[in-house]
Amino acid sequence: MSTFDESLIIRDDAGRFAGRRPAPPAAELADRLRELQETGAVAARSILRHQAGTARTFWRDARATAPIDLRHPAPKISPAPGGIRYRVRTYQGTGGNVLRMPSVAALNRMAEAGTSSFDVPVQAGDGDGHVSGWVRVTRSRHGVWTARAHSMDPEHARYAERQVSWVLGADHPSFAMNEAGTFNQLLAEQERRRGVAPVPVSSSAVSEIAYDEHTGALFVTTKEAGGGPGSTYAWQAPRDTYERMLTGSAGRIMSTELVRRRPKVDAEQCPRCGRFWAVTGGRDHDCPALEARGDAPVARGDDRALAAALVAAGHRGPRTNLVEALGDHVVAPPVSRFSSIEIDPSRLGGATRFKDLTGEASTRVIGALGGQAYHRFPAPAEVLAASEHDDRVHVAGRLDYDGVSIEEITWECDADNAEEAWVQLKAVHPLPTTDGYDVGRRDRQGRWRFYFASTALVKRTA
Repeated sequence: MSTFDESLIIRDDAGRFAGRRPAPPAAELADRLRELQETGAVAARSILRHQAGTARTFWRDARATAPIDLRHPAPKISPAPGGIRYRVRTYQGTGGNVLRMPSVAALNRMAEAGTSSFDVPVQAGDGDGHVSGWVRVTRSRHGVWTARAHSMDPEHARYAERQVSWVLGADHPSFAMNEAGTFNQLLAEQERRRGVAPVPVSSSAVSEIAYDEHTGALFVTTKEAGGGPGSTYAWQAPRDTYERMLTGSAGRIMSTELVRRRPKVDAEQCPRCGRFWAVTGGRDHDCPALEARGDAPVARGDDRALAAALVAAGHRGPRTNLVEALGDHVVAPPVSRFSSIEIDPSRLGGATRFKDLTGEASTRVIGALGGQAYHRFPAPAEVLAASEHDDRVHVAGRLDYDGVSIEEITWECDADNAEEAWVQLKAVHPLPTTDGYDVGRRDRQGRWRFYFASTALVKRTA
């Protein structure tokens, strides 16, 4: 038998049933929608599961966790990088190791098209837990990828970042997770490839040393006769030997305790970053000096599609045709003063005009907008949300082949001029992506009307 939370039931003053509050995740989506409408931005979030997410839930998770900023949007992966639509790929390994994200080929096409830093949705984890959310990936000018998780706690961010960077850096991405084995093995291999940082020592024979905790390898770079760096060597040795070389005679310890007394390890030292690593014959070193800088500039993107998805999710219910949703708010085509012949709407550019949208009518239209919710600026969903619960706000505009355009906001207030009226409107309804109006005037009823004559497909500059 199913159960429900009594706290979700809403009752009126007489104790009668008056509906139900939305339960998670619908409540969380409603909170995100409210925040978006008030501020124009919502922070990234993550979803935790005991089991791996599925391909069926991938895009639902992506829309529910995406960072959205309509004022300063950052690039998200394009639906068709380089003009080619991509598939969401599943990269699996042993121990429940699973990573689901857009294909590596798509990410490379996105970078090659000129956007080297952008956000991608992921589902990542191992047998102990999985996280869904967003990761910012950056490709350096050397072709090396780095990943940084958005709004995940450190433990889960480590899973997402390490798995994404591992797959992106693999020669054969499809087999990358199998090559890594368990997540702990993946971490160990990544650390081995990064190498260990050198520590200078005061010695006439030794320049630098380092110690790899994972493999127990002690690395040494000797000095040439003139004092410059010489050759690199490594041996299997206990940490105690390394610590004594830091404070004692490194040259004497090397000659008496390491050379021909400890198992030798093939080693190299990177000329760029100076790190040591053990040579295995495969891919041996991922140089940190070739990675992208963490503070690399991020170009402006376009978050309107995700905002539209959030608006649509916040107004669940039967989808309605926009013309049907507009109802009796549609403005009839003009009629000639000298005859009863109606003008063909196609001669007006195929546009359907509407006026005085407010209250339930605005709610219906928002639910029918779908992907057009933030298609233009002013954003239809943003402006209609202001009129949805405030009968002092009325909206007029047009519906044409390009979508819905807001052309007029009517606002009832006691301001003396248009500028003051606009300030009062923005104080009550922030309208974060609607920076200003083109024309403002008071009508015969004393209401302020703000006109947007230059409605555009892209955001207008202030």
